[in-house]
Amino acid sequence: ERDTYFNDLNELKLKYDEQQKHYKIMLKNLVQKHNSLLEKYQKLSASSFTSVVGSLIDDISIESISSPSLQSLHAQHTKTRSTPLFRENSITNLTTFLETRPDIIEQEINLFDEDKFSRFPKYKLFFFENHMNSFIEINSLENGVSEIGGELFVVGPSNIGEGSIEKLVSGTIYCRTITTYPFLDKQRAGYPICDRFIVAQCKGARTIVAVADGCNWGVRPKEAATIAAQTFISSIRNRLNAIKDTLELRRLLLNGMCNADQSIISGKLDVWEAGTCTLLGGVVMKLETPIIDPDLSEPNHSTNCLVLTTNSCLKNFIFLCASIGDCKAYLYSIKMQKSKEITFGNRATSKDPTDPGGRLGPITKQGKADLRNLAIYFTFCNEGDIILVVSDGIYDNLDPEALGLQPKIFGCTEKTWGEVDIELKEKIKSNHACSVIDKLVDLQSQPTPESITEALIKYCESLTQSSRRFMEQNPLLKLPSDFKTYPGKLDHTTCAAFIVGAFK
Repeated sequence: ERDTYFNDLNELKLKYDEQQKHYKIMLKNLVQKHNSLLEKYQKLSASSFTSVVGSLIDDISIESISSPSLQSLHAQHTKTRSTPLFRENSITNLTTFLETRPDIIEQEINLFDEDKFSRFPKYKLFFFENHMNSFIEINSLENGVSEIGGELFVVGPSNIGEGSIEKLVSGTIYCRTITTYPFLDKQRAGYPICDRFIVAQCKGARTIVAVADGCNWGVRPKEAATIAAQTFISSIRNRLNAIKDTLELRRLLLNGMCNADQSIISGKLDVWEAGTCTLLGGVVMKLETPIIDPDLSEPNHSTNCLVLTTNSCLKNFIFLCASIGDCKAYLYSIKMQKSKEITFGNRATSKDPTDPGGRLGPITKQGKADLRNLAIYFTFCNEGDIILVVSDGIYDNLDPEALGLQPKIFGCTEKTWGEVDIELKEKIKSNHACSVIDKLVDLQSQPTPESITEALIKYCESLTQSSRRFMEQNPLLKLPSDFKTYPGKLDHTTCAAFIVGAFK
């Protein structure tokens, strides 16, 4: 009986080993196919691949895993992610494979070693021994400025139709939201305002920012933007003290995005009762050791990340942000007196001016998020620099296409913007937006978050005046598609600005 038992056991082991060898080969082939697709379609972030794999493992029930090794790996993974990061993906073959064979043991390729799939740089961050106040509930903070337990919070806008100003007395943060929509029937169109901003400054010169823009009009988009911003800030605050390097911070930002998406639909009996929104959330942290920032003029498309620099010099802070949709982030260097776009290319996947490129909340036919342009961006910066996070109500009014400017003005031979190469078009638009910001700042004797924000807000108000006047005088007519006569875009308009390295 013993011999029979061991023979059966050996036979089972041989079959198991053969199956494992077969599936390892399949996995390698799929990874190779993914790499070729990634090379062909650079819009797919390399850093997204392992997040997709991680989400599939998240969806696997621990009871269905027969391998003790993978059970341990699964348990270790689920500790760091409370919910799946991605609820959909475009790698169909890999999805099917992992769903049908959840008990893979891959020794040669570690699915959770993100460095094998991404060249995202790793920098050690300054460790500050000060835990966040766990009793602070972000969703219970009132609109305005609050200082609680050694942390500063700026939350808005206030629930008024005209927008609001939320400003710290110290001047380190300045946020403002307005609406450029016209008055129709003695009431502002587009009410309520669906933008939401939260900026939190913590000890250790750390700043957390979130700007969410509800898609379309109404209560649901406003609710989605509010929930997304609150959830993102809460997710980051709760674990920021444990972050030691930029790779860990990147995972935390993606987890914050995931939690924001899940929170939007949480508690809804029908997923379609929830609204949708875009979101840009980021963190400024001090580097453990200042580094020399190489002078790079081109974005790193291979990782969907952008390293923006001035000249080769020491930088002691880094700003990482996660973005989905069409909000933008800019860095204004006090030393160089120039602005640079951090989120270069996040509008490249947009199909038309009404398409933000991606959004959180139920938007696909399956009621899932649109993750086309979800990406991580970063830039080095110095103490005293100013970071601007804006909704598309600002950016669209910096876009040369929306200003009625033709491609030939920028040296292009194409007659229309639709004919211009996507990468070239993004460069032209990014450079033009920065040049407008620089011109507005050049008029100021001393740039501050307040002065830059107010300049951008007034610029957008003035630019869209002709469109507003036409719609108020002709309420039954559609605004003509003539950007020369009616430049810019009417929208909810938000700018959140803050100083790097404040609140030590």
